[in-house]
Amino acid sequence: MRITWNGDDASWGDAPAHAFSSIVLLPTGLSLHYTDPEESSLIGNGTIGSPYVLFSTSDLSLLQSEPDAHFVLGTDIALPSTWKGADFDGSFDGNGFRIIATGSMVEDGLFGMVNGRITRLGIVGGTFYSASGGDGYKGTLCRQLGFSFSDRLYATIENCYARGCTIETGGDRAGGLIGIQMSVTSQLHRSYAACERIGVVGTRVGGIRGFRDRGASSFLYFNSDTWGSTAVGQHSTSSAPGGFPRTTSEMYQQDTYDTFDFEMTWRAVLGNYPDIRQRRAIRIEWDEVPGWWDDYDAIHVVYEVRRNGRLLVKRHQINNYYDSHVDFTQTYLYEVRARLYVVSDQLVDASV
Repeated sequence: MRITWNGDDASWGDAPAHAFSSIVLLPTGLSLHYTDPEESSLIGNGTIGSPYVLFSTSDLSLLQSEPDAHFVLGTDIALPSTWKGADFDGSFDGNGFRIIATGSMVEDGLFGMVNGRITRLGIVGGTFYSASGGDGYKGTLCRQLGFSFSDRLYATIENCYARGCTIETGGDRAGGLIGIQMSVTSQLHRSYAACERIGVVGTRVGGIRGFRDRGASSFLYFNSDTWGSTAVGQHSTSSAPGGFPRTTSEMYQQDTYDTFDFEMTWRAVLGNYPDIRQRRAIRIEWDEVPGWWDDYDAIHVVYEVRRNGRLLVKRHQINNYYDSHVDFTQTYLYEVRARLYVVSDQLVDASV
């Protein structure tokens, strides 16, 4: 889907484009591209600027064949009945949608070892286990967050949840979200789990995480009623707690989730667990590079994007802007402005 401005008014086919302002002082050929809510097949190329948008169960195979690519969910997707989580080094934005694992036997987790970034993802249903039994870490999102002794600035899980899932603890080494947190730079924040466990709770079994070796975590909650225990797993320091046990009634209340963003990221659901807001990816880019782009080094282009009057980005001489935080359940007014500044004695027609 494409909305194109001619410098005065926006148009969308034969109908006026809604919720978008006109562009003032517009350089040649600026357009707005976004993921069409009616898309139903794989789009994107796996880069940061154009991530794979997944729409079907068959699309999920890319998580295993291209583990360093970038992904966004475009709808709820069912997990195959037998799934083995592969090591993952890219980014995965659940976009408020869910992986439906009901009826699936999932080895290790949706992912195996994660040294990438997982955000805004929900996992529902399924049984999660390790082929190594009690000797193997297991969780819904991954068996291990952060590669061993890694100091990379990735390994992040934030704003995610798992509910209605069953974890086969095998007696030890299991968590509602992850099995073990490893690298010193790993991050686990603002997430919850409402899962059931099978097996005896050991020292390395917790409602969110089985064991923390290194890394940071905060604002994690799990349903102690469904988990059948208030155990938070084993962790090396009290500064990184393994989550806060809460009753089912408390898990249904928005006030339980301290620091969760219920305006932009989460939404409260009356009498149920909170959900993540579904959004669409937006990219603004030049249709064509204006002739003056390379001809005049002395021209300075300032490009800014505002949403509802709030400055989102201000950059200099760029050719695209990617915003993955657009909630189409609300009305946003986007303003895009680009201006030319001539800092030499050359005469330039800024209207070109």
